Amino acid sequence: MEKKEKEQLLDGGSDVGIRKRLQTNKESLTSSASNITENLINLRRMMVSRVEQSEQAMGTLVTSSRQVGETFDEFRSMSGHIQNSRKLLTKYGRRECTDKLLIFLALVFFFASVLYIIKKRLFSSSDNDVHYPDLVPSA
Repeated sequence: MEKKEKEQLLDGGSDVGIRKRLQTNKESLTSSASNITENLINLRRMMVSRVEQSEQAMGTLVTSSRQVGETFDEFRSMSGHIQNSRKLLTKYGRRECTDKLLIFLALVFFFASVLYIIKKRLFSSSDNDVHYPDLVPSA
């Protein structure tokens, strides 16, 4: 080994080969370092864009959640109004049935009264005639 080293030291031509190899190694290291740097820069850009997208998605979720909450409150309020409306409609339905029954009974009573009066006036005998005095005095 010492002989090889001595020969390499004395031989100037092989020194150039070593220098070329070292320079090539340095250039390859430099290019790989720049490639790694570029890849890291691209990775950072992608991460920044993902973070921005995540922020937008979070904002959208917050807005949607708020809107869902407001809609839920509105539906709860509407359900109270619907229950009150159902009670009122049921009440008015009962009143409608009661009103129809009362109107029917009033019509029956009216027609019974009319029939009674007609029967008394048309079919009564002259003995049982009730004479109503004239309201207008005769002159």
